[in-house]
Amino acid sequence: MTGTGLPARYLHDCLLQVGEAAGGTGNGRV
Repeated sequence: MTGTGLPARYLHDCLLQVGEAAGGTGNGRV
């Protein structure tokens, strides 16, 4: 996941939002 023009924070927030939208409280997917 290196070499992308996106900051790690943005990707992390995106993953968190997608995880919450898909699994609600699915903290096991990161």
